[in-house]
Amino acid sequence: MFALVDCNNFFASCERIFNPALNNKPVVVLSNNDGCIISRSYEAKKLGVPMGGALHEYKHLLQQHNAAIFSANFALYGDISSRVMAILETCVDDIEIYSIDEAFLDLSGYTDLDLLGAYIREKILKWVGVPVSVGIAPTKTLAKLANKIAKKSESGVYIIRDLAQFKKNILSKTPVQDIWGIGGRSARALSGYGIWTAADLASADDRWIRKKLTIKGLQTAWELRGISCLKLEEVTESQKSIIYSRSFGQRITSLVHLKQAVAEYVTRAASRLRLKALTVSAVTVYVATSKFAQERYAQSVTFTLPVATDYTPLLINHAIKALEHIYVQGYEYKKAGVIFFDLVPKNEKQKTLFYKPLINETISDDLMKTVDAINNKWGTSTISFAASGIEKNWQAKRERKSSAYTTSWDEILTIKI
Repeated sequence: MFALVDCNNFFASCERIFNPALNNKPVVVLSNNDGCIISRSYEAKKLGVPMGGALHEYKHLLQQHNAAIFSANFALYGDISSRVMAILETCVDDIEIYSIDEAFLDLSGYTDLDLLGAYIREKILKWVGVPVSVGIAPTKTLAKLANKIAKKSESGVYIIRDLAQFKKNILSKTPVQDIWGIGGRSARALSGYGIWTAADLASADDRWIRKKLTIKGLQTAWELRGISCLKLEEVTESQKSIIYSRSFGQRITSLVHLKQAVAEYVTRAASRLRLKALTVSAVTVYVATSKFAQERYAQSVTFTLPVATDYTPLLINHAIKALEHIYVQGYEYKKAGVIFFDLVPKNEKQKTLFYKPLINETISDDLMKTVDAINNKWGTSTISFAASGIEKNWQAKRERKSSAYTTSWDEILTIKI
């Protein structure tokens, strides 16, 4: 048996942890630049506020119902996620962290699954303050469907025990596009062959499924029948790329400000690189105007390094030189970004015979470890590079951001008695 534990309305739930006055009130969280809605509480969903809806279209409705509107606070959400996952690792032996708010658990050997599901929900709610739903089933695909039912149940836990009954009552009413692993394109193609529901797919001929959906589609069909094909991915594949890009809070025309933004993005990407013990040997830098601008411009350039590195100053230096090649004066730039690819584990990088580093690698490694340690303890950008600028007026709008209660001493919750 597998369980899928999913945090309910995760970003909105995180905002409620340190502000109980938000309980039972509509809460929405916005994307970068406060443009679109990316998380909604149950109360906000009942108002008809859609996922991805533009704030300006629903702002009046939200204000009418005294809704709380927040800018995304990813530092808070990431920290709360790590706490939830740490608790799950104390509950079972094997866990696969699927996303920031979801994890699969292997429940092999556990008998009282109702009790275990209730225990997991109670422990996370008590220790962290985030409500979760638990779907339990013989396969990961069915556990995904069970979790959707759990979200609507009073107990928050749903277990698939009788597969025949579940197929009759649930799979026959589940649209094929709602199945984990079946994309919209595949669903449209399947509808042309009369396969509209999960039950239809589960009952289809194996050879036909493999021909139309390859082996992955066949595995999905088997999983719907209760035959486990997808095991927990306890060891994930090496990451293939790291992307860091943002839309600016205001249009940028000067090269100076673009350089600051790119330097900042390289700094953040390099930090992620070191966190995963990786190095990079190829980087793409790109800039773009708004897609609605009268004069549109978008360009990118890629540079390679003789030896893969994770040393931020070196990467900033090369990225800024690359930016100078694609910058064109006169445009109002809306977005910039960097893409790290051709990633190599730090302990596997190869050096060339004639390569001579600009700085001793032991010194550069120690420097980056020290910077990362200080920023991890005292908050992001406690130590930053001068190339990123000081005021950073180009940063994305986050006018409604809550405090980083758990990751910054300056923003720790203050309780007045």
